[in-house]
This record gives sequence, C-alpha cells and structure tokens, in this order.
Amino acid sequence: MTVQQTLQEALQAAIGHHQAGEFAAAEALYRQVLARAPGHADALHFLGLLARQTGKPADAVVLISQALQRAPHHAPCHLHLGLALAV
Repeated sequence: MTVQQTLQEALQAAIGHHQAGEFAAAEALYRQVLARAPGHADALHFLGLLARQTGKPADAVVLISQALQRAPHHAPCHLHLGLALAV
C-alpha cells in the first residue's frame, strides 16, 4: 500500500481480489489496512469471511467477533459470525 493510497482504496482493492478468488492478495491487503488501522471493522469482517472461506472457522470467529465489538449493529457481521460458528 503506497502512502497516497487511502485505507478505503486499499479495502476496495482487497474486496476486488477477494471477489476474484485471489485470496492471498486479498488477505495481504486486509492485513495492511489493519496494520494502519487495527480496529477497522470492515477489514476485520472481510478478513474473517476470508478465513471462513479458506477453512479456518476458528480464525473467522475471532476476527468477526472483533469486528462486532467495533460495529455491534452491523447485521452482516452477525450473520457471518453465525455461519462461522456453525461449521
């Protein structure tokens, strides 16, 4: 992530990689966002989704739970936490 690139731009790029199935690139960008903004709820949520998709449900639960601590009314997080717990 360059200095000029905002967190939102990095997050959007990560989501694009995620949607394209480029999970390693998406994870790297989500982690870069979190390195600059450790409590970034969207980055935590999407990284949790990625963890669930790649067979790491325990990591997904931790990450999505952290996202919910920062954004307790975010309905998709509740849904995705439930899905991660159901595995």
